[in-house]
Amino acid sequence: MNVYLARQPIVNRKKKTVAYEMLYRCSGENYYSPDWDGTDTTKKLLHNIMLNFGFDYVTKGKRAFLNFTDTLLCNNTPMLLPSDRVVIELLETIQYTDEVIEQIRMLRQWGYVFALDDYIGDEVPDTVLDLVDIIKVDWMGTDHKKRQEIADSYAQEKDLLAEKIETEEEFQEALQMGFEFFQGYYFARPTLHFKKVYDISVATYIRLWEEISGSSVDLEKLSKIIELDIGATYKLLCKANTLQYFHIHRVHSIQQALMIIGLDEVRRWILLLLLNNLSDSHNEEAVQQALLRAVFAEHIAQYIAGEHQTGNLAQQAYMMGMFSIVDDESKKMLHTMMNSGPALRDIRGALSGKDEMLSDILNFIVKYEQNECPESEQEIIKFLEKYHMDSEQVAQIYLQAVCYAEEAFCVNPAEITPDLGKRLNLPEK
Repeated sequence: MNVYLARQPIVNRKKKTVAYEMLYRCSGENYYSPDWDGTDTTKKLLHNIMLNFGFDYVTKGKRAFLNFTDTLLCNNTPMLLPSDRVVIELLETIQYTDEVIEQIRMLRQWGYVFALDDYIGDEVPDTVLDLVDIIKVDWMGTDHKKRQEIADSYAQEKDLLAEKIETEEEFQEALQMGFEFFQGYYFARPTLHFKKVYDISVATYIRLWEEISGSSVDLEKLSKIIELDIGATYKLLCKANTLQYFHIHRVHSIQQALMIIGLDEVRRWILLLLLNNLSDSHNEEAVQQALLRAVFAEHIAQYIAGEHQTGNLAQQAYMMGMFSIVDDESKKMLHTMMNSGPALRDIRGALSGKDEMLSDILNFIVKYEQNECPESEQEIIKFLEKYHMDSEQVAQIYLQAVCYAEEAFCVNPAEITPDLGKRLNLPEK
């Protein structure tokens, strides 16, 4: 399978490339549909940049301009990226609520640079204009008079970027008005880039799980299993080289990656990859929801196991939660895998529905997600009474699960370590 993106150069007054705007593409057809959801496309673009292409490869050491919606701003998605290497473009569709403005202000304190995208002179709050560093003026959406007004108002305070420049005459006009940066078909159309993404074979999943499920794990043997599968090798090295696991030096060997991540996280990584590959219908939101369910179920089971001395309940609950959202086709594939190796018996037990506690836990977490309806509320109360838990305990456990699932997909500023902060060029607190 191939993944795609496009990039368009941004040039200075001497027509030298100083940055690239990164653009989402879903196929070999180099176009963007206005019907696509901005939040979803940027998330997919970031995923492809970081885990498939590599940030250095696509930017060539230059700044990357990336579109962000208000949703992405407020869930700290920009923190996935080094502040000295990106420009956050504020889309014209953003609703500037107090929360959004405060988020922009906070991100600026962390060193991020902002650009106002597709500006045509419309009303934008003064507080937002004060916070942006670059104003991108839509050349097609403005006339000469409006462009001159914008230049007269902001050329001394902001960097002005003329976008959608298509002729030498338009470029000269922008130069005379004091614009510093330029983008458009006159300089270059967006160029398409693609990279092959390797799937992991079912046989590799089985062998990995057989090895990881033993009482003692041989890292050398585990490394050799991964090295025999190019897809597993690629994805593990991507995992180890993400911001969450960044060290001073890049990770180049499988054994080094396993040691950095840790065996507990490797187990979860295998399950998460398996879920991702079971069905094309699973997007990132579904996988994140599955991870939340898994951790929530695991923590509930740990509490119950403490009272009932139930051996492997927590691990089975985790797998049950992880695979509780898969479709019928994916369940068939799982059952095929279960029959291929004894180490997968825990997955078999978790999905069978025969264990009363596991069934109770799954039913409970589903009802907890639907807490607004009276029927769900009654089921929740019955579960709490049966297993001697109170609502405050459960709320705390659920919050821990939410935090874990979110951190798996996004870096939380509160969790940034000093070493990571230094790499991101963030000011010390």
